[in-house]
Amino acid sequence: MGTTTGGQSVKFMDWTSTTDTTGTLWKSINGTGDISLTGLHKLADGTLVATGGKEYVNGQWRTLGDANGDGYVFKVSPQNANGTFNFEVDRAANCGLQVLKGTLN
Repeated sequence: MGTTTGGQSVKFMDWTSTTDTTGTLWKSINGTGDISLTGLHKLADGTLVATGGKEYVNGQWRTLGDANGDGYVFKVSPQNANGTFNFEVDRAANCGLQVLKGTLN
């Protein structure tokens, strides 16, 4: 479990090992639902990234866009000293290409 910087609950699920290339970020924020992630892999520094995915918005799946131009739609940092992980997800284009940030436990 975790929270966004806005205090909403999130949960990273369906990713069980470093060989998995898909996962899900569960959330319920302003009429939007899960984010399905593809192309998951770890970078040399230990950051977990996804190169594609889609977000459930108002009853339809919408493709994620690279909102910040880094080439990824999802990033989870290596573990922080307090045991948490920081995350960023670039939301679907019709959500204004926002970057949703927060912490996972």
